[in-house]
Amino acid sequence: CRGGKDHWFKTGVTNIMEINERQSIEWECLKLCNAFGYYLDQFDFDALGNLFLPDGVWNRHGHELRGPQQIREQLLQDGPKKSGPAMRTGMHFVTNFVPHDVNANEVKSTCYALVFSSRAKTDGVKRFDPMSNIQTILYTDCFRKTPQGWRFASRSGDYKLRSPGWPGTQPESA
Repeated sequence: CRGGKDHWFKTGVTNIMEINERQSIEWECLKLCNAFGYYLDQFDFDALGNLFLPDGVWNRHGHELRGPQQIREQLLQDGPKKSGPAMRTGMHFVTNFVPHDVNANEVKSTCYALVFSSRAKTDGVKRFDPMSNIQTILYTDCFRKTPQGWRFASRSGDYKLRSPGWPGTQPESA
């Protein structure tokens, strides 16, 4: 996806049909963002991979995963080490979805994911330590329309805030 960011309120859209069409497109893209977090949390890597175009790219922790198959394979390979149900209960809450460029075939947007996670090995409701299990991610997305509906053309996450005890986090220097 190319082009600069244009805030949603500077669209120049003037008639009701254009407004309704734009809102419908934005809604479809927001649903993809929510589905991404849900499928990741449910370990449904097939459904998550299918949210992407065949050549869609997910920049995950600095590594490019291209296409649904590579996304599925990497998540399955990570298994309990990073993403498996034996080790983690996670919840991705999508917020602040902002469509920057919207047209009938492509959308560029950003959103945040507030991620809560627990590594408790108990059944039922998990306990978690907010000092070690909360992070925020700013996602930059590009969506494209296909005959099957809207799909991610690209998704890139940039960590913005992270609990000091999040696994792999280095203490801040003074």
